[in-house]
Amino acid sequence: MRILLFSYISFDSSEYAGGNWIKSLLSSLSKDNSVGVVYLSHESSSKWFMDNVCFYPILRRESILVKFFGRYFIRREDMIARKQVDAIIENFKPDIIQLFGLETFWGSIVSHVKKIPVAVHIQGIAKACHDAWFPNGYTRSSILKYSSLKEILLRQTPFDNYCRFGKKVEAEAENYLLYRYFMGRTEWDKEWCKRLNPDSVYFHCDELIREDFYTRRWKYSSGKVLISSIANGEIYKGFDTILKTAHVLKLSNLDFEWNVYGVNEDFSARKIFEKTERILFSDCNVFFRGKKGASELADALEQSTFYIHCSHVDNSPNSLCEAMLVGVPCISSNVGGIPSLITDGKDGVLCPDNDVNAFAHAIMALHNDETKMMSLSEAAHNTASLRHDSSSVISSLYKIYSSIIELADY
Repeated sequence: MRILLFSYISFDSSEYAGGNWIKSLLSSLSKDNSVGVVYLSHESSSKWFMDNVCFYPILRRESILVKFFGRYFIRREDMIARKQVDAIIENFKPDIIQLFGLETFWGSIVSHVKKIPVAVHIQGIAKACHDAWFPNGYTRSSILKYSSLKEILLRQTPFDNYCRFGKKVEAEAENYLLYRYFMGRTEWDKEWCKRLNPDSVYFHCDELIREDFYTRRWKYSSGKVLISSIANGEIYKGFDTILKTAHVLKLSNLDFEWNVYGVNEDFSARKIFEKTERILFSDCNVFFRGKKGASELADALEQSTFYIHCSHVDNSPNSLCEAMLVGVPCISSNVGGIPSLITDGKDGVLCPDNDVNAFAHAIMALHNDETKMMSLSEAAHNTASLRHDSSSVISSLYKIYSSIIELADY
């Protein structure tokens, strides 16, 4: 089969750091198929090959002036010239196209293609993220109050991110109506898909995750509680819950350390949370460890007592899936698609969103219960092993491709 993927990530570097789980997907697909990847590049427009995959960069450069004014004016991205896309399709001659995400102009890039079926791979749901952007007690005025003058002038506050993200919501709503075939992983994204496009045809297909997490296994250890979380710097990712939960744990005299990966100590929203809650992360044993590679994260998870996921909205976070595969006992907010990943009390613990005391209680009740911790670990590993089994995922993907090609009947 000839499969052409339109990816939202860049592969400019030969190492393509940050490829995440898509790298695993490419590796598996390219063993028995001809695979091509189209992506935006700021460096080149020349086709290149690596590991049996053909890469098609589409050169896109923005001047400093355009980037600067983009901070001040919410603007819709210009459409990439369709001639470039058509030329790539003509060169590769795919049997099917797989498109990742619909929240930017990239989501409409192959909407004009009529003779080749397109399968849309659902990522998150932009509308849901936008609706849950501000945690309880956080408003535009409180965010601007604790933002620096520089951030306000350069439109870099969380409120400005919220405004810019609103354009993605508009693009998502429009782009959902341009396609018919969708692939997702949770009951939540299935429901949203039907809401955004009542005529859509939805297929369930789980994802592969990064190879480093398939071979690691967690082991129970008493003593100091080591907590790991992974999040980017957006305000809805639950940093307020982390801070307040850690504060409760500190007051309870629990010996713990909470390491947050994905952001550095100076991430912009930190002071907003600290000043709003009047608590310092550093006073509550919370440390920001920055971005780490897959191997480093796998090491950290292997040594953690818990993986805690506090986001106020999410579909199927890969970080949580990776933690479950390693077998780290996981505690997560009960939001979005996460109930499709975790069965409460069996292979993880679900807490009501914003319920700081529920998170703290779960941590304190479990950490000395070796029997329960081992049970959660084993069940989480088994659940994730089945969900992310390479042969099963690829087999499901082939069946979906075939079904879409048959339904399209071009």
